[in-house]
Amino acid sequence: MVDGSEYKSVRVKDGVLVVKPDDPSYDKDNFYFSGWFVDNNLTNEYDFQNLVTEDWVLYSKVLEYPLYFKAV
Repeated sequence: MVDGSEYKSVRVKDGVLVVKPDDPSYDKDNFYFSGWFVDNNLTNEYDFQNLVTEDWVLYSKVLEYPLYFKAV
């Protein structure tokens, strides 16, 4: 999903492994890719050693680098 829209659909045979997609890149310097997850809360990271046995959605987790300010 990208901004709530489907990015890419992949069909795989039942009982095979999913090939890990390339990590997405971002135009903004203060964001970074943090992993692939199987829930929209982004708490259950996908294990690419698991065989596909049913339909599911893979979500990418993107985080923002914290910005620190120091008064001088």
